[in-house]
Amino acid sequence: MTKTIKPVKSKDLEADPAENIQELEAKITTLSQENDDLKKEIDTLDDKLKRLAAEFENSIRNSDKKQKQTRDFAISKLVEQLILTVDAMESGLSHMPDPKDNPAIKSLCLGLDMIHKMLLKTLEENGLKTIEALGQNFDPKLHEVIETDKVSDKPNNAILSVRSPGYELNGRLIRPAKVVINQINTDENQSKA
Repeated sequence: MTKTIKPVKSKDLEADPAENIQELEAKITTLSQENDDLKKEIDTLDDKLKRLAAEFENSIRNSDKKQKQTRDFAISKLVEQLILTVDAMESGLSHMPDPKDNPAIKSLCLGLDMIHKMLLKTLEENGLKTIEALGQNFDPKLHEVIETDKVSDKPNNAILSVRSPGYELNGRLIRPAKVVINQINTDENQSKA
């Protein structure tokens, strides 16, 4: 796109000065137009470069986000399976005979309890969080009602007991807490008022 500029020769200057001025003005106009065209081309290329850089950054961000989602999904599947192991250990510990009279059973209970705590700690360090439920109001996004009861001194829909803990992994629900809630008959409350 660039043109070579021909130098002005001295014999050209010997001709009519008016012609030389017109010729020089024409060359200046041509060069000025070429300069403007080159500036526009530079601006266009600069704009394309900026757009490509932005697309590249967005691509990197999207790739990182997809990697994190894939990693979180893989971890969540593993955690779901390990939660079943935690449940089995809790069930086993709750059904152990009283270890008072038997040192072997006492040692077994202590060992299982330590393994249980280590497993829970490892899961928590990797983003697992136990859903607080006892005493809270029922939230269908976090809790699953498996039974209702009537307790007059507790508010309606208060969680009275937790049958199975619920878990979240990095803010995503893995398993709802299975709970017993207070279900006061509202018709009785209205007739008492």
